[in-house]
Amino acid sequence: MLEAAAVAATYAMGDRVAVLALSLLPLRAAGFVAQIGGWSIVTAFVVLPPALVAGYQFPLLIALFGRGRRDVGRQIGAAYAANTAGAIAGSLAGGFGLLPWLSAPGAWRLVALLLLALGGWALLTAVRRGQRGLFLSQMMTAGLVVGCLMSIGPTAAWRHGGVGAGRVPANTLSSRNRLQEWMRDAQRRVVWDRDGVESGVALASTALGYTFVVNGKIDGSARGDAGTQVMLGLIGALRHPNPTRSLVIGLGTGSTAGWLAAVPTMSRVDVVELEPVVLDVARASRAVNRDVMQSPKVHITVGDARELLLTTRETYDVIASEPSNPYRAGIASLFTQEYYRAAAGRMTDDGVFAQWVQAYEIDARTLRTVYATLQSVFPYVETWQTLDADLVLVARKTPRVEPLATLAARIAQEPYRTALAVAWRTTTVEGVLAHHLADPTLARAIGATPGVEINTDDRNVVEFGLARSVGRVADVVLPDVRNLADRLHAARGLISDPDRVAWSTVATAWYQFNTSAAESEQDAGASASEHARRAAIRTYLVAKDVDAAKALWPAGEEPRDLNEIALLADIHASDGSEAARPYLEALRVTQPTEADVLLAKLLVRQRKMDEAARLVEGVLARLRVDPWPLHSYKEQALGLADTVARTSPAMAARMLVALKEPLSLRAMDDARLQLAATMGLHIDDGEGCRSPVGALDPYAPWTAAFLQVRWDCYRRTGDARAAGAERDLAQFLASEAMPLGTNVPAPAR
Repeated sequence: MLEAAAVAATYAMGDRVAVLALSLLPLRAAGFVAQIGGWSIVTAFVVLPPALVAGYQFPLLIALFGRGRRDVGRQIGAAYAANTAGAIAGSLAGGFGLLPWLSAPGAWRLVALLLLALGGWALLTAVRRGQRGLFLSQMMTAGLVVGCLMSIGPTAAWRHGGVGAGRVPANTLSSRNRLQEWMRDAQRRVVWDRDGVESGVALASTALGYTFVVNGKIDGSARGDAGTQVMLGLIGALRHPNPTRSLVIGLGTGSTAGWLAAVPTMSRVDVVELEPVVLDVARASRAVNRDVMQSPKVHITVGDARELLLTTRETYDVIASEPSNPYRAGIASLFTQEYYRAAAGRMTDDGVFAQWVQAYEIDARTLRTVYATLQSVFPYVETWQTLDADLVLVARKTPRVEPLATLAARIAQEPYRTALAVAWRTTTVEGVLAHHLADPTLARAIGATPGVEINTDDRNVVEFGLARSVGRVADVVLPDVRNLADRLHAARGLISDPDRVAWSTVATAWYQFNTSAAESEQDAGASASEHARRAAIRTYLVAKDVDAAKALWPAGEEPRDLNEIALLADIHASDGSEAARPYLEALRVTQPTEADVLLAKLLVRQRKMDEAARLVEGVLARLRVDPWPLHSYKEQALGLADTVARTSPAMAARMLVALKEPLSLRAMDDARLQLAATMGLHIDDGEGCRSPVGALDPYAPWTAAFLQVRWDCYRRTGDARAAGAERDLAQFLASEAMPLGTNVPAPAR
């Protein structure tokens, strides 16, 4: 009974305090029950010392098998046997039954309830034997158990909130309100969570769209990581003369496999994924993965990647490997020499192996080891950059250099043309070359460095190297890679005719997705106009300051690629100038939704509100199915809806209808709902606010502004939740630091 109470108490305090836990002696008559989920029940004893617990429980547990001193040895053996049988049966029943059915919190509750029932049985047995002195204390303990089971328990804030490796915002514990805000945000964003065979998985919505969380660690963003997830496999296909079969290790959002399957020459894409629940993540992310789960070319195997590579007889033209971060237990086994040898054995002679490597929170020693390990198996290793903090090492058995015209012709074909536009925001060969950092010369030089270590199964230095640097190393590795490649003359070896490339233009394209990097020595020779162009586009993308970017843009210069086209369109739209229209039409070719956002901005500046309202309604409708516009344009779309709504109640009612449905991948859900709530509160009887406010409950955003809107909405519409909303607002204000002059009366005159 004490054990049941402790389990329930630990559950109830999950969001509030870390409980000192001690494992009870493994002498349980009900081991069959107590081992549900495959875990020894870890119990918390805050008051009673372990010796008292052991002395109290031991005679009670053994007494369930008999009484007195007779046959006590056999009874102890039976207790141990029951415990062992419970561990085996509970592991199977819990892992394959209860956890998928009830989830981990549900299984924890069930364990506590079953232990409570066991305690009741033991109590009745004691009472029948005349041991009535236990009755009162055990009934009090039972009441504590029931009370604890009614509490919240370990919520998404702790199960899926990224509490490890410094991922929680630094100011979370600075005040009670900050902690409440962090917890509510984490709980509100979870769309669903499930406990799979290998991991606990959650699908969460953020401002950028869906992300998926595995064992408390965000492992991918459907839109935010598209630069890597879409292009990882396509880089491999681009570097192969005629790819027909490919293997993707790790399904994730499904983007790598889905876009690979879109390559016309590709006949089959095999995928190996360890956790079955991740397949549901890919189904939810179909807007960005070309509906990979319905593709007849894609064949998914649930299992271990290394086992598949060692047992399959298939060979592949492209192998794309994108596991989780190597500092996580077991993941670094997909970065070892043995793993690369297994992959090489399953590749065709001109096959391509694409390995994702994190370029954040990694020190130079560990990155050298990754390079040297891959180089020890593959003699030709290229370095590509897919995002501002992601590397892809493209490994081959044979060299491949091609003319610039060949590369340009390939990227003009589908699916490369669309993928480059939406994932890398480029349509030019210079934009592609900006993502290529180094030819095999770089990896070969690093591999030959004295003292560099090789990562092996027996000595996995990558796992521990990254574990030491996680959360502590600044993001400086990518500029270092680029500078080293330039020093080794390895930056221009992808093509056979580098003299035909405008390398200054390539450098400018690189700075567009490395906006925090300072210009280096190899770019010092660029013209004043080129430097001004870089400064303008970086100001636009980072500071989102159109006026400052306009002042920096070199006069008379025309845009070359998508970001620069969007900048010129935005500059003129912000001025209300019709000069924006040619740039808007150029942007519309690849980004029609972004073009309409800027056109609506132009119309608002020209005070053509009816036209602007119709366009904003169309933009919001398109954003429900189009995941590709940048986050900044979605922000502008919501801002334009707010601007239009303020012109009249009729316009506000139209914008409220336009904001009713979520955007694709549920991007910016919080911002959309909060804007709709504010609009609805000021239309007619305010009834329109109730739906968006209710959608944010029960974990409403913990800010003074929204809590006030929430209370006003429920109070104005006569909702029964008004009292609770008033208490929440009062609690927030009571916990907030108040200015010195608050409520201080003015002196009488």
